[in-house]
Parts: sequence; C-alpha cells; structure tokens
Amino acid sequence: MVGWVSGVLGRAGVVVLVAVVPFAAWVLWRGSGMEEAPEEVGHPLWWLPVVVLPLFALLLVERLVYAAGNLDAPVTYRHRGLLICLSVFAAVLALVVAPVDTFPLIASVSDFAPSEPATGLWIAALLVALGTVLYLGTLTGSSERPRGRWYAGLLVGALIVVLAAALVTPLSEYRPISHSSTAEVSEEPAPVPVDVDEVGWTWAAPEDADVVQVEAGARGPVVVLNDGLVGLDGGTGEELWSYRARYSYAWSDRERGVFADRNDLASTFVLEGTEEERHRVVLDTATGRIVEEGPFSEDMSLESSRMMAPGPHRGSKAYAHVRGRTLHAFDAQGRILWELPVGEDDPDRFCVANDPSVLAYGELLIFGEMCADIAPEEGESAASTEWQRRVDAAQSSGTVSLTALDVVTGEEVWRREWESHREEYPPALFSVEDPRPVEDPVFLVGDRAFDVRTGEDSDVVPPGLVKTNRFGAPGEDNQVPGRRFYLRADTEGALIAEYPEKESGGPLSLHRTDSDGNVVRTSSLTAPDMAVHVNRGVVLEDVLVHTDPGALSTDGQGRSAVVVTPLEEGTITEEDVRRVDISSDLLSPLEDESETERVDSALVPVPGAVVLVMSVSDGTTELHGLVG
Repeated sequence: MVGWVSGVLGRAGVVVLVAVVPFAAWVLWRGSGMEEAPEEVGHPLWWLPVVVLPLFALLLVERLVYAAGNLDAPVTYRHRGLLICLSVFAAVLALVVAPVDTFPLIASVSDFAPSEPATGLWIAALLVALGTVLYLGTLTGSSERPRGRWYAGLLVGALIVVLAAALVTPLSEYRPISHSSTAEVSEEPAPVPVDVDEVGWTWAAPEDADVVQVEAGARGPVVVLNDGLVGLDGGTGEELWSYRARYSYAWSDRERGVFADRNDLASTFVLEGTEEERHRVVLDTATGRIVEEGPFSEDMSLESSRMMAPGPHRGSKAYAHVRGRTLHAFDAQGRILWELPVGEDDPDRFCVANDPSVLAYGELLIFGEMCADIAPEEGESAASTEWQRRVDAAQSSGTVSLTALDVVTGEEVWRREWESHREEYPPALFSVEDPRPVEDPVFLVGDRAFDVRTGEDSDVVPPGLVKTNRFGAPGEDNQVPGRRFYLRADTEGALIAEYPEKESGGPLSLHRTDSDGNVVRTSSLTAPDMAVHVNRGVVLEDVLVHTDPGALSTDGQGRSAVVVTPLEEGTITEEDVRRVDISSDLLSPLEDESETERVDSALVPVPGAVVLVMSVSDGTTELHGLVG
C-alpha cells in the first residue's frame, strides 16, 4: 500500500510540473488588465523557477529511457542524488523569489504592496518546488505496475493545481485585522472632571501607528490612529478595546472617529478585495464591539471644506460636507442623499456667503447667507461675479437668513430672516465646544446667540460686550485674529472673553453671564500670555486648564507642567494658579543640545479625565490623563 501511494504522489508531481506553465500563463493573463506588472511589486527574478522545468524534463527522459518507461523501477544513486538536489534547488528558488512585500504577515506596513499577479507567480514557484518533491515518491515505489496509479496521480495533481489557483485571490486579498473588545459595563461612566490636580495615568501610542486625533467616547478617550481606533478608560487609562487594520486602513481621517451626535459610537474604514473597496466599521466606544459593518460608497468625496466648522460633519445617520458653496449630504453607506447650492453657488438667487457659513450640530445642518432682492443675470456665475459686488447689492436691498436643515432628509427645520442694512455682511457662524453635555446649545453670529434647536434668539450675550469687526465677526479690526471670544455658551448662560487693547498691558477679563445676559461674575487674569492660554485652554466648571503657548516647555530634566487657573470673582494673579507636573521622555533634551525638539500638545476633556496629548515630530505620542 505504501508503495502504491508513493507511486501516485510521484505521478501527481509530474502532473503538477506539467501544469505549472499553463498555470503561470493564466496568472499573467489575469494580471494583464491590472495596473502593475509582476516585476514592479514582486521579486525581479520571479521567472527563475522556470529553469527547474527543463532540468527535470532531462532527468525524466533519462529515467524513462533507461527504465523502459517504468517510473517505479530502481534508479542509480547518481540519478537519485540529482533528483534530490533538483528538489532542494527548486525549494530554495521558491524562497528566493518570494514577493515578501505582498504578504502582510512578513511585510512591513510601509512596504506592503498587495498584488494578485505577484502572489500567483509565487504560487507557481511553490508548485514547481512541490512537484519536484512529490516526484521523489517514485524512488520508493514498487517495481510492479498495479493499475490506477496514473489515473490517481492525474486526479491528485489536478486537485493540487486547482486548489493553488483557488488560493491566488484569497491570499492576495488577505489583510489581518487586530480586534479586541471588552464586556458590557453596568455602572455609569465617570463625568468630565470639574477640576484637575494630578496625572492619574499615562498611555503611549503604539510605535507602528500615528495618532490622528483624540476624541471623547462613552467611557473615556477614543484614540483615532492612522490604521484604526483604540478606546481607553478615562479614569484609569486602561486600554479597553482596539480595532486596527494595519494593512488595509483607508485614508479618511475626516470620516473616522466618534460620531458628532453619538459619543457611544465611532467608525473607521478598511479596504477590502483586490479593488480595495472601502468598508465602514462602526464600533461601540464603551466595549469596542462591532455594531455595524458594510460597504461604503465612493459617492462621498474625502475633500474637506473651507466653509464648515470644524470640518465635514460625521454623524451616525448621515455625513455632510461642502464643496465650493454647495452642501452635500450622504447616508451611512456614503451614498448621496441630497445637495443644495447656497451663497454664490445658488444659480437662481443673487446671494453671498461668508467663512465659516455652515456648521453642524446633532442631526441639524445650519447655514447662513445674504441675498439681494435681484435675480442673477442669465449665464452669470459666481466665478464671474466679484464677492464685494454681491455684498453691495445685498446691503442695498436684501435679506440675511439662517436656515437649519435635517441632515438626513434635507428638509427645513427652522429659518430666521431679517432685512439687511448698509453695514451688514454675510453671517459667519461659530459653534462653542463644551465638554459638558448641553441640553440647549447655542451658536453665535457676531454678538448674537441663537438657539440651535429652534433658531430663536438667546440673550446670553450682553449688548456691547463683544465688539465685532467690519465683517460682522467677533473681534475688532485691530485685534489679533483667531481669538476665542465665546469659551462656553448655552441657553442658561455664557463665558465670554474680553481682551485688553493692544499695548495696554491690562488684564484679560472672563465674564460669566446668565440666561438674560446679566454678568454674574468677572475674573480678571493678570498672568502673562493669558490671551494665548485662553485660546488653547479648556474651560471646566470654574477653572481654565492650559499648557504653554505653542508647545510644552521643558526644564531640561524631562518635566513640564499643565497650568490650572481658577475662574473666581476678582483679580487672578500668578500666585493663584496651580501647576500639575508632567514627566515624560518626550520632554527630555536632545543629545545635540544645539537642537530643540518641539513638543506639540492639546487638551481633550473626556469622561473621567482631561487628556493631555503630547507628540513630537517623529510621530511619537503620549496621553496623560489629568484627574481631580
């Protein structure tokens, strides 16, 4: 029985070697319609195993001639040695020509280049090695000629080749995904701290990934990596879950991360198949379990918007972004839902929009524009009309409007409209990021606040407190651009910054107001650079948490500090602030003392902590959880 099986395997080896040439031709034919050639992504000597075939043919003919056609007849030691050497040679060649950059288990992420032709040709090289090894089975066969060996060998060899052909596409599409999750947690997540006084935990990002951003999830920070997501416990810094597709992540930073309307869900994207089609994966931010996954349409462009603040809207039911001055909404699978031209893009009205003129909140998309009471001339486009000409026409006779649309249906939810005046410009819309859950949020237009849900005026901004420039945006023309004036705002009140005049050296004042716009408390901050700190800081209940301007400074021993400034009534001096010491290797001086490494930092309030995100130029990132 052993001799019969050996004989069958030997003949199967012959069948495999005979089928290698048409198999390789089939692979090349399939790859002829693809962009890359085998040598561009595979080994440049991918054809080398073909050399084994004529050498094998010579040995096979020699054996058939001297053994009268009997493959099971005894052979000389020389012939036996040549066959074994040829098998070893074929196996070595298969290893040499392996396209290592096409297989994720052995390729580095940076060099990974999937290719079906390169994978198929390497499988052909493996078939050459396998065929020569199987043929060695004839060396142990019986000299008898029982019937059926060739038929069985033909069947086994054919099955091997068919199986190899079936593996080409799955192997070329294989992309391992690392996914871990945690069990459901019954207790309520910790709230965002109202104050911080120490570093509770530190977490270092994986060395083989880049941190894109850090966002607030249901139980703590959700770290958005270039290849996936990681969820941490805000109170302890424990890694709760992770989802990483190192070899198949899609470059879609704007669409990945926690949803704007639901912090218990987050999404990431992976590429699947030889066509690298995008698939969306939705995860529970508390447990990391997959809630939904499926294909994501290419209808949705990845272009960001110059109009929408802070960027394209990422919602659990719909996405939205602006291209030019046209609003585009897409469903959860990336398919277009609706589009609406506004401002200069509206072909039927003589309108103009400002920057930023669109913002999203929850399931609402709010935009502002100013339109003249005249129709555009036939054939006139926004590109052919100067922006100031449209503004002048609308100022002379026109209306200013704010409109809220349902981001899913595109239907109007509410609309505010008033007549324009000679000094008015198109409305610039500003949202207020607040670490607390806000029941009745507001958005700001110049020195006016509006209820997000209804569009009604909110009186939280006292008249005359916030100066506006000639374009209607907060801040006078001679003030430093980009300053934050509204640090916190909802229908119950606001926290508003009043900056001193240039060169005056006066304090920066933070006014807390009630729902009627009455100032109930004023904190005068006299510490140096407080205007910069307010722009970069995070306002908690009654404290301002901030880092040094631009980047963390170091004391030369790998330490720095986060500053906590109380927002009490009266004058707040340098003696009133508290410092939370930060220790990190990122803050250590470089070996070359003539160079300095910039340490960029950001503060992100999350359930359980205020997270200090520190990163350096090589992509190394650390998270430090500040707790109360």
